[in-house]
Parts: sequence; C-alpha cells; structure tokens
Amino acid sequence: MTSAMATKARSRAMTPPQWGSLSSAFYPPDSFVVSRHQNGAPLSLYGSREWDMSPYDGRGVRRNVSFAFWGKGDYDTLKSMLVDSAKRLMFIVIWRHPHGFLAPSTLLKYHEVIREMVRFCFHRRICLEELLRSAKYSRSLVVEKYASFVKRFLALTSLLRKQKSSQTGFSVPSNRDQAPLRKLSKAAIDGSLQYAPLPSRIYENLLNGLMEEIEEFKKVEDQIISAVSALRSESIRADAIRENKNVKTLYAHRLRLWRKGISPRLTAYLTSRGLRVSRYGLNSAISRFQRIAKTFLHAFSGARDSELLHAPFACHTTVLLDGIGYHLLLSTTTKFENGIPVSAFWVTCDYAETVVRSCQKLCALIYQISRIHFPSLPKELVESSTPLFLSTGYLYRDKRRVPRRRNRPGETRLALTPEIFSSFDLYIRDEDIKELEEIDVNRAWRSEKRFKVGSFWQVQNHQLRRSLALYAKAAGIIQSTSLRRVLKHISVGMSDYYARGSESAKNILEDDPYHMCNVYQSNEADAEALLFLRDLVQSNDEWSGPLATFVDRHIRTDSIVIVKSRAEMTSRVKRGLMAYQDTYLGGCGKRGHCEKRAMRSLVECLDCNKSGINKRKLDRAIAAQTNIVARLPAGTMERRAEEEDLRALTAYRAKNFN
Repeated sequence: MTSAMATKARSRAMTPPQWGSLSSAFYPPDSFVVSRHQNGAPLSLYGSREWDMSPYDGRGVRRNVSFAFWGKGDYDTLKSMLVDSAKRLMFIVIWRHPHGFLAPSTLLKYHEVIREMVRFCFHRRICLEELLRSAKYSRSLVVEKYASFVKRFLALTSLLRKQKSSQTGFSVPSNRDQAPLRKLSKAAIDGSLQYAPLPSRIYENLLNGLMEEIEEFKKVEDQIISAVSALRSESIRADAIRENKNVKTLYAHRLRLWRKGISPRLTAYLTSRGLRVSRYGLNSAISRFQRIAKTFLHAFSGARDSELLHAPFACHTTVLLDGIGYHLLLSTTTKFENGIPVSAFWVTCDYAETVVRSCQKLCALIYQISRIHFPSLPKELVESSTPLFLSTGYLYRDKRRVPRRRNRPGETRLALTPEIFSSFDLYIRDEDIKELEEIDVNRAWRSEKRFKVGSFWQVQNHQLRRSLALYAKAAGIIQSTSLRRVLKHISVGMSDYYARGSESAKNILEDDPYHMCNVYQSNEADAEALLFLRDLVQSNDEWSGPLATFVDRHIRTDSIVIVKSRAEMTSRVKRGLMAYQDTYLGGCGKRGHCEKRAMRSLVECLDCNKSGINKRKLDRAIAAQTNIVARLPAGTMERRAEEEDLRALTAYRAKNFN
C-alpha cells in the first residue's frame, strides 16, 4: 500500500525545466518557464513576481516563492533592483545547486533568508550585492537571528563561493573572513532551545486524557455520523422548489425536527465541550476528535506531523512475526530523498487500531459529502490516496469554506486549538520544573514564560517525539540505532540529540511490575553478576587484558576467591562499582553505553581499558577471520581491511598468550 502511495507521489512531483544545458547564459530571460501545470501549460515565468513551486511537491502542498515584497504596486529603482537580485539568488539556489533540485520545503527556507536580506538592504538603502560582499553588513544581519537562519545564510554564501562571481554577479568573503560568522552560527546553535520533553506527570496525564476522550467519542460516534448525514441532504433545494417554500425556512424547520431526535447523550457530549447542538457543533466535534486521534498516534508512533497528516485511509496493518502480532502505521516520509515521499512505517500500540477505525468512519462520511463539491471524485473511496484525516471543510455548504482542491487533509495544528486539552490536568507544578532541570541542567527553565508554575502546558506534536525518545532511552528498552529507525532520522547523532538527558529522566515504566522492561531491569544486576562469576571468577579459561587484571587484584588473589556470593557481586553491580557484558572476544567492564563496539569493529576491544580477552574466543575469532580473508579476491580493498584485522588479532594472541 505504501509503495503505491510513494509511486503516486513521485508521479505527482513534476521535474523542473532545465536551463544550464540549453544556453550559455548563466541567468534565463523573463520568459523562462519556472513551473508548469500538470497539462504542460506555463504556470510561472522567471519574470513573474511569484513562482508557484507546487508542481514539484510530491504531496501536492502549495509552495509559493513570492517576490512581491512591497505588494502589487509599482516599485521604484531600489525596490526593482532588490527584487531582481533576489530572483537571481533564488535561481542559483534552485538551478545551480551542486546537489541538484532541492525539496520545495527547503527552497522556501532559503527564500525566507533572502526575504530578510532584502528587508535589511531596503532599510539601509544598499543592494544585495553589497550586503554579501561586506563581512560587516553580513554580521549585522545575522547577529540577532535564530540558529537556522544563520546556518542557512552561511550555506547560501558557501553556494555562491562555489560559483564564478563574474557569472553570478555576487562576490562573498573568503572562508577565513567569514570565521566570525561561523562562531556566531555555533553560538546560535548552542544557545537554541531544544523542544522540551513533557514531564512524566504531565506526559501520563496527557496520554490518559487522550484515551478517555477517544472512549467518550466512541460512545456517540455513530450518532454523530447519523446526525451529520441527516442534516446534509442534497435534495433540500429541490424540496423547497417543489413545496414552494423558502430554502432557509425549510432548513430551519428540518433543523427543529432534527434537534428533537438528538439523544441526551450526544447533547451532553457537545455541550460539555463547549459545542453547539447544530451542524457547526457536529463539524467541530469531528475536527476535535481528529486532533485528539492524531495526537494519540503521534505519542505512540513517533511520526512527524506531516507524516501522519498525509497518512492514507488504509494506514493501519498488523504483521505476524514469530507468532507475535505487531501493529504498524503506514505512510510516507520526505526525509530521505530530497523531498520526494518514500514509503515508511511506524510500530505502534494495539489501541491504535481502534483509533484508526474511528477515523476511517469519519473519513468515509466526509468523503461522500465532498463528492457534492467535487463530482469528479470516484464514487467509492480510494483507500490509497484519500487521507485519513480528511478536511472537515468539505462538510460545509458555504463554498468559501470548502478547500479549493479535493482530498486535502484538514488543519490539525494543536497550537490553533489548545482548548481541546483543557479538561486534562496539564497545569505545571514545581515538581515538573525540577524534573526538567534534572534532564537539562544548563537550561534556565524558570526564566521561560511558557514554563511558569501554574500555567497550562502548551502541547506540541514534536514534543511527543522528543518525549518518546527520552523516556524510551531512560527505560533502557531501545538503542540509538533502533531509535533512529523509529524516528526516521538520517543519523544516529540526531536520535541521541532527541534522547539527550535520558540518563537523568524518570523511568516511567518502573511503576508497572508486570511490564517486560521492568522485569528485565529488576533482574539486570543479577544477570550481570552471574555472567561475571561464570566467565571470569569460576571459569578455568585463560584471560588477558584490564578486566582480567581487575579480577586478579580485587576478586581473586592466589586462587582464593574474595567475592564468593552472588548477592555480594550483585550489590557491587547495583552500586555502580562494577559492570559486565559478554562480548565476541571476551567481556567488557564498561558501565553505560560502549562507543567502540557501536562501530562494529572486530578489533576495537583489543586496546580498550575496560575489556577482557578470552583465549578460547580469540582463537575462534582468528579462525573465522582467516576463512573470511581466504574467500576475498587478492588485492582488493576489502581483503586488505580484513587482513589488517587478522594481523591485529594474531599479534595480540602472540603477545599475551603463550
């Protein structure tokens, strides 16, 4: 299903027209076609004051690059000159970038930087060329900007530096001259505020509140669908003509009859949430539930906002692996192929199936009503192309409120409707701030207005990704590499950044004695102690390395075992005095995460000051490595690399074991 979605998204994203290979001129004329309609007709020209880049977006999102910085009126000489320079800069970003055509969303970020540059130049009555040429002006521009702006501005100057100034007309300072700007960029990045994780109490209250809201909605779900269907009659105008009555009069009469048929439960549900018992109240109730459901899926999947917003109708599936069923959310992500959607899935909880089923019922209702506005829609809902969170704007009769294009997802930004969480206990307490201070000791939490004690916590979708990463790492149920796959990050470093502070975060699973994570953690110290005793203390195998030396000095002296009992060994592990993990060459006594073995190198343990090398395991590794080398073609880079590992293993054995 997701592969079909990704294929359709790829076909929807048009290929930009070429210029550099068609002419020797660096910049195109005003008649150059920047974008085209699906039928091939010109949509935007280089000389236009607005470039519509929507045809290049794989999801069909509207993307406009506007150069009408001062409205639609006539521009004087300076304004016209700034607009012309801004167009040339955007042309370089779009058509002269070494990595090819960038994602439309990325182009808009560059456009924001260029727009700020134009504003800066206009107030100082200078041109863009002078701004870019002067290190002084550049510093004045970025000195008070946010981190991403400084980073993007430096990327723009780096791109210009790779071009010939004689062709572009723009000259920029050298790398050495821009060193102060890079320091500003680093300071801005270091000082930028990361998305705050939800304190454990607020996190728990939010999740419980979401589940309660979903259960309450399910009690009136069928009644809402029936009520909306009854109100939205396609034949009301025809009935008015036939009965010779005014449309408004007839509709008011039907509304009175409809209200009499509303159940007390549905009335109580609407009024308790501040909604009117009317078609507008019903539409708002559906929108409200979509936001609740989407927030729940964010919390239990780690997906980004756009990834769930464009999830298809058939976004849920269950797979069976080794007799265990796993629930998956299917959608697409644009993070891996330069803005082009590719298939992706997220593991979620079993309750997500219930949430998706409710959303599908609402989606089917909205879809059939949307066919009134867009008769060309297929009669049967297309599960692979219809978004699960279909816009409730299609429910309205007023054409001005209906989305202009068909099959568009609705507006689900939580910042627009924070009142949906008003019944949850999300008011900040002093204990919550103390918990945040333990997670990030370098951040002045109490000086930020949004984290004042007594204020209501403003929930954001991205906070749920951060919280998932933080508490999952704190509970010890996931590694950084697995977390990268869950969050769809390009690098492990970004996943570690999301989980930053997890070592000080509360383990929210420790209160559940039956959770597998809690069972594992409660027995982890016993397991380490037993392994240590079995492998190092009670074994007759030959060992070498720092860990073996530690055992000889502190655990066993002259063949006399000092630490005899498992309880004493377990106590040492729990107190952090020692640790032990089994490795492919022996054992490791490092407490916490090992950075060396994460590189998947066979020989990293040989010179580690926390490792112990077992002779029997070392011999087995040498034999396996010898077979690997023998199978590789002579003279290849792969063979040379494997031979280096084999030499290191044999050299260690010759030096440490007779």
